[in-house]
Amino acid sequence: MQGTYARNRAPESYSTKFRLFMTACKPSLGKVILAERRATTRFKIVSPDLLENLQTLFSKIANTDDGEGFSGRDVELAAAALLIHCARADGHRSEVEDRKLREILRTDYELAGSDADDIVERATADEAAAIDVHSFTRILHKNLDRTGRLQVVRQLWEVAHADSKIDHEERSLVSLVASLMDVEVADAVALRRNVTGNS
Repeated sequence: MQGTYARNRAPESYSTKFRLFMTACKPSLGKVILAERRATTRFKIVSPDLLENLQTLFSKIANTDDGEGFSGRDVELAAAALLIHCARADGHRSEVEDRKLREILRTDYELAGSDADDIVERATADEAAAIDVHSFTRILHKNLDRTGRLQVVRQLWEVAHADSKIDHEERSLVSLVASLMDVEVADAVALRRNVTGNS
């Protein structure tokens, strides 16, 4: 009956909605736990409206996981955070690397003045708080085509080579980012050679 625990199973209309709801949900979104009382055959009746609201919520989460919901500014922040991480890969962020970073923001992302300052400030905070680079490469991988991902790898090489040398830590970082963004090793090497003018 409505508002109480029903023995054996819920009314058919609720049971049907529940099966539809479970079909729509991704396993990775978590488990829906049914309230149980005294015996496993007694279930709490769930309002159809509640089921529909939960389905809508989980659908929004699923869409975000598929790469939707990211703005152009998110992509710029992710790229800037990787560039900052690259500039600091050898232990410190030099002035020449910082100038190259801002040059890239100006020429490739059309960001200058206060807009560039805002991106650099926010990206610096994001980079410092991040455990690794995966959160940044994930955004770029889902929102950029192959040409865009190649451009990011080139930008990283440019920052790494801003002081006329590429350290082992910088080389390892750019190689990792390229791999996470599905950029082929041969393409990453070709971009490095193009930036440095040698092997």
